[in-house]
Amino acid sequence: MELKAQKCPLCGVQEMIPVIYGYAPFDLLLRAEKGEVFLGGTSIEEGQPQWKCNNCGRFFVDLEVPKK
Repeated sequence: MELKAQKCPLCGVQEMIPVIYGYAPFDLLLRAEKGEVFLGGTSIEEGQPQWKCNNCGRFFVDLEVPKK
């Protein structure tokens, strides 16, 4: 899985990583240890975050700036 680096809509740093759900194979465990992906658990439900910012630690369902 190769994903283009994304910019965080809140802090602006280009350190977004995908959040992966379900049972993770060994290669994803290694990538999670390196900080390339975030393992979101085995429960897969609608509306769960798809991205995590490694800089500010926030999670996003999509990469649009949240409306207040």
